Amino acid sequence: MWICSVDGFFSIVQIPAREAWAVRARDRRHLAAALPGHTVIETPKADYPFRAIVGRHELDSLMQHFSSGIDYPNFKNRVDETGGWYSRALHEVWEVIWSRAFLVRPRVE
Repeated sequence: MWICSVDGFFSIVQIPAREAWAVRARDRRHLAAALPGHTVIETPKADYPFRAIVGRHELDSLMQHFSSGIDYPNFKNRVDETGGWYSRALHEVWEVIWSRAFLVRPRVE
């Protein structure tokens, strides 16, 4: 699962054969904001060079953290307040998804 939040961009995957999940990020600060106090594992050769391992309860708490942090009427505007590369990247993602959805949207006649 990919999550774009005001805290950052995350990929969350289950660790095979374990009741644990890897919360992965490309920016250490994103993990620190979303999972304060968790150990961050560095994996410099991986596509996500930072990760934290969480159990089911921690994963549920993280999802609650994301949802309870929605205190804005417009996500793009809220992320713009932080500025920087992450804000620009999210706008690019939005544009790509919007353009693809527009191309495949059925015509209304």
